[in-house]
Amino acid sequence: MTSPDDDPALRALVERVRAAQADGTPLEIAGHGSKAFYGGPRHGEALHTTGLTGISSYEPTELVVSARAGTPIAELEAALAEHGQCLPFEPPRFRVARSPRARWAGSSRPA
Repeated sequence: MTSPDDDPALRALVERVRAAQADGTPLEIAGHGSKAFYGGPRHGEALHTTGLTGISSYEPTELVVSARAGTPIAELEAALAEHGQCLPFEPPRFRVARSPRARWAGSSRPA
């Protein structure tokens, strides 16, 4: 397990959480923003996890993987695929329409 003393990104995150707790500032956990539009209104100051990436442990024979909070799903899926494995769920993949016409026509690709 990584200690905040060994990891500058983790140390900065821990310090930010402690400061927010001390002054009562609400935090909103934010990753890469691919689903920022999804759900209700946002509340709190953004706490970005993008500096915490990578797979911290993986035991393919045990079917156990641990990844850091900012690890992109694609990176995790690629590591699992190398061993013929996959996630036990289908993460949502939202596509952004590239033109106004495509959006109204219901297409996720440019016309």
